[in-house]
Amino acid sequence: MKNIETTMKELAELTAMMDELKVEIEALQDDVKAYMTENKVDEVLTDSGKATWREVISNRFDSTARS
Repeated sequence: MKNIETTMKELAELTAMMDELKVEIEALQDDVKAYMTENKVDEVLTDSGKATWREVISNRFDSTARS
């Protein structure tokens, strides 16, 4: 088993990397959404994969509300 200090250091490094990757992923997703919005499409298919994006409008019924 690894030394706890080594484990904690590795965990901190990987967590920082994960946070950086999340930011990069969100930026790329925003780029794809912008492309789709500009081109008025809700689906893109490329050799790299498929992306779909639709705005969802949600109207919910509140069954606990009293009139």
